[in-house]
Amino acid sequence: MPRRRALRPAHLMPLVAIGAALMSTHAAAAPAAHVEIEASEPNILESSSFQGGTYRLRNDGSEGITGLRIDLGAGPAMFPDLIFDPTGLAGNELGLPFTVNSGPSDLNATATYLDGTDAEGYRVLDVAMPAPGLAPGKEMTFSIDVDPTVVKESFAGPHGKISGAEHHGATITVSYVSSPAQSNDAVKVTGSDIGSTADFPAVTDLAPVVSAVDVGAPAVVSSPTQGIKVEGPAGATGFILVAEGHLYLAGLAGFDVDPFEANVLVGHSQYAFTIGADGTAVVPVSLTRRDLATVPGAPAGGVSEDIGLNYITAWLTAPAGGSGPVSDPIVLQWDGTPPPPDPEPEPEPAPVPDPPAEPVLIAVPDGPLGLDNCRPAKPEANRDSAGGSIALSVSQLRINQRIGQAAIRRLNAVQKWLDDGIVGSDLCGGTLGPRELARDLTQIPGEATAPTGASPRPLEVAPSSGSGAIMLRSAQLRINQRIYRAALLRARALDQRLRGGLTGGDVVDASVEPARLAMPVTAGPSVASPAPSTTERVALGAARGRITLSAAQLRINQRIGQRAVREANSLVSRIERGLVGANFAADSITSADVGLGD
Repeated sequence: MPRRRALRPAHLMPLVAIGAALMSTHAAAAPAAHVEIEASEPNILESSSFQGGTYRLRNDGSEGITGLRIDLGAGPAMFPDLIFDPTGLAGNELGLPFTVNSGPSDLNATATYLDGTDAEGYRVLDVAMPAPGLAPGKEMTFSIDVDPTVVKESFAGPHGKISGAEHHGATITVSYVSSPAQSNDAVKVTGSDIGSTADFPAVTDLAPVVSAVDVGAPAVVSSPTQGIKVEGPAGATGFILVAEGHLYLAGLAGFDVDPFEANVLVGHSQYAFTIGADGTAVVPVSLTRRDLATVPGAPAGGVSEDIGLNYITAWLTAPAGGSGPVSDPIVLQWDGTPPPPDPEPEPEPAPVPDPPAEPVLIAVPDGPLGLDNCRPAKPEANRDSAGGSIALSVSQLRINQRIGQAAIRRLNAVQKWLDDGIVGSDLCGGTLGPRELARDLTQIPGEATAPTGASPRPLEVAPSSGSGAIMLRSAQLRINQRIYRAALLRARALDQRLRGGLTGGDVVDASVEPARLAMPVTAGPSVASPAPSTTERVALGAARGRITLSAAQLRINQRIGQRAVREANSLVSRIERGLVGANFAADSITSADVGLGD
């Protein structure tokens, strides 16, 4: 049966209320937080929590945060035997204690290490922030060394580096000044090799249960194609993550190595699922068995001691976004046996036509509709990196400005695209269902019009206009940081608008053709069209701390600008694939928006 994680407050919303609760673009005044674990090194093997600013805690609610606990064993995290190594005695030769990299100067955050010893490492990091704690709208970043125990007493290298992605499944708890603590599990960021994230409160306190069909995990299997059974609440949606790990020890013996134990992440794949009425879903997945030499960041000539270790987990999500706790992992190791050839298909008998059926109301499923009729996602471009050396120079300042200007131009294009008015071809075929349609549109018997693919209007991104003369001074760095921060906040406001905030008021009248609907409808007495949605105005607070004329400050500004570019690119990608019904508020598409013909 699905299990509930400890430390879940009793007032968390049930799964059936997830979608409605997350439709609002303005969260209620309540405690809320966001945790992000992502180092700056972009490749899968070299990224490490050792790098400054890897852990980011942001207060998204209305109450001060007084504590943050990360438990690598309660979930557990993606691989077994991950530990915090603040002294360098439990992992490889390098260690790093809890180190605050940025945050309010009066935060006075301190750390306690629990469930372990210096020699064995610690499963739990407990960060305390005395009241009033981390204030609403503020954030702090920190770093600490995390290692797999198998590399104890070895030298530093990729076999001992743990990025944010390997934190997938770790249980994170946020404490507040007076409200109950909130817990959730870290989930690997879709499209990222190195990042994971957790939002609070969680959309559900249920973790699904995963098992392999016809195989008792852990096990060595001879076929890469395996059926994974997920148990959970009927109708719930979520994702399965298949993450391949290697045991890579650089020729050393390793410390306390267990069967099916990995210490490096080399690749991953993700599969969506919907739980059926019987409380289960069976999803076919493909196991992998990669050569270490093909993995970015692999050492020259490096050979893994064991490969093909596929760690499989699942978690539940809400239609408008957000996640719940992660299942306990199972491990299947593919031994590399090639799959058998497909059998020759037997000829099918000639079909016997069915008699004409009386028209009936077709059943329209719940959940996001029409996703198969969206455009395929474009391959993700290489992400900007804040790594490497940065010199304190006018040329580097100009590079940073170009990054920030790129984000602003793309955000302007997204804003204009929405404000120009959405038309039917901007939507994926068959995506508008009963949830989105207002009461003046009623389903009638018959089959839905054959859906057509999305063909969104192009986004008009203005070309770069260049830049005039700039001077290398602290005042210019402060101006740049405010611009980059404003762009980042604006990207998040546009993201909220696309997370179920659009309405029929954003749609050009009569432009939505029947092919965009999931069922045939007829129009009744008209109702008032809702007001168009708006992008929340960005209220930029004062910059945190003193701005110095330094290479370090240039790097900080660059990272803010790069994050704004990534979030702007994500918005552009969503629009270019085509909008879906989940982007619109419930009951907001009226007969005025739909062109039904004569």
